[in-house]
Amino acid sequence: MNWIDYVLIALLLVAIFIGSKRGLFSGIMGTIGLFLGVIVSINYVDKVTLRVLSNMKVSPVVVSLFSLIFLFALVYLVVKLLAFLFYKAASLNPLGKIDKFGGIIFGFFQGWIVLGFVLILLIFPPLPLSLTNKIDTSTLGPIIRGSIPLIYQESVFLHPQSTSFVDKLKVALKQESPEGVKSPWESLGRTPPKKTNRAEIIAQDLDEYFGKGNR
Repeated sequence: MNWIDYVLIALLLVAIFIGSKRGLFSGIMGTIGLFLGVIVSINYVDKVTLRVLSNMKVSPVVVSLFSLIFLFALVYLVVKLLAFLFYKAASLNPLGKIDKFGGIIFGFFQGWIVLGFVLILLIFPPLPLSLTNKIDTSTLGPIIRGSIPLIYQESVFLHPQSTSFVDKLKVALKQESPEGVKSPWESLGRTPPKKTNRAEIIAQDLDEYFGKGNR
């Protein structure tokens, strides 16, 4: 273990504490929102990136990063808003100790998913090598980070036509299109922008961390 593990543990404890205060219903809906946020953000990152790059000359890496954040946050907030409206309309009553205990459990799940998503996002910017090594050699870092592609891959019944987690991100970065699948750029008869060195490094990191796009 290194200091990254202690930071992750501390943040998970914070998530558990917050979950205990918010209760079971909020915890369940928050977890669903994060779960769907992962699926939607990965599934549509290539399409959103294409739309932005079609109108702006910016780095695909930057656009992909912010597209992931935007889609993830948007889905989560929509689910939470719907949950809030339902809670008010149904006039649900707290369940006492069950409510608190359930909040603790789902608070842990929410913290785990958020941290995993953040660790995925940290693959994109050029972090100091020392920090990257600390994350990669920590005990919890790779495990928590690996939960995000796992969520996406194991929810394939919700997006059966989609390619793998790694392939989705590579297409967004304009690295490659899966065999037999046209990239969004090719579908519009456009030429993908030239790859940047950073995009190539990210693609290599994705292969190293999660394999070469196999489901």
